[in-house]
Amino acid sequence: MPAGPELAARLALVDPSAADAPDLVETIGGWARLAAWAAAGEAAASAELASRPQMRPDHTGYRSVNPVTNTAVEIAGRCQLTTRQAENQVGHAVQLVEDFPDTHAALASGVIDLRRARVITDELGGQDPDVRVRVEAAVLPKAPFLDSVALRKLIKLLLHELAPVQTAERHENARDRRYVAVTPASDGMTHLEASLPAEDAIALNTALNAAAADAKRADAAAGRPARTQDQRRTDALADLGWAFLTACTDTATGPTCHAADQATASRTTGRASSPAGHAGPRITHPTSGDA
Repeated sequence: MPAGPELAARLALVDPSAADAPDLVETIGGWARLAAWAAAGEAAASAELASRPQMRPDHTGYRSVNPVTNTAVEIAGRCQLTTRQAENQVGHAVQLVEDFPDTHAALASGVIDLRRARVITDELGGQDPDVRVRVEAAVLPKAPFLDSVALRKLIKLLLHELAPVQTAERHENARDRRYVAVTPASDGMTHLEASLPAEDAIALNTALNAAAADAKRADAAAGRPARTQDQRRTDALADLGWAFLTACTDTATGPTCHAADQATASRTTGRASSPAGHAGPRITHPTSGDA
């Protein structure tokens, strides 16, 4: 049964407490297809609203010249979203409906979910139209049978085959937008978010794993309370920051800061700097049993 009102009516009659396990699996799948259909309908309505003359500043007096922003302002209060959240939602809706009609149709039919639709638009949105159409046509028949991670890998593989130059240029553009952001969280904690080249992320992840393994041995040898892997990795990352901060405020360790500046320069110029004389900060481990 296609996703839509009939499927919704049938699912509404299902009593989960009376269904056996196989039927519940199918029921969950049905609700997932219905959610995809609803997401496609919401995207279509958002894109339509953004196209209306009322969303144009010439007709409404909006300060923004972007109809997506103006539409986001209208729906943010109605949907209990921040303006930024609404703007991202409307922007994706317009992109999906206008630039990826086949993906939008697949979403509406329930054969892919919104997560996989976003993978397609995220990976192909900046590509040339001919490349975008070719890759979209190649992956859509396979998308219903792939999870979002496998789908992203397939798209990247096809892009490397069909548009190696554009892929390299997109990587350089993405690299230029690298960042680290700290967002306040509850209970005196924060979220640390970073977008960085894959090789740098792998290097950092490997270093944290190695430091966590070292810390586990050190904790056991010293009889300190055990920390989880996540705690040890987090502590190792914090140690890196404190080590650099200490080095850069200690005049006796000026060369370490200079070496850090050289490493930064090598990333911005794309040239590798010599590691001679620069061992980087040593990750230290807590001497107390804090978690």
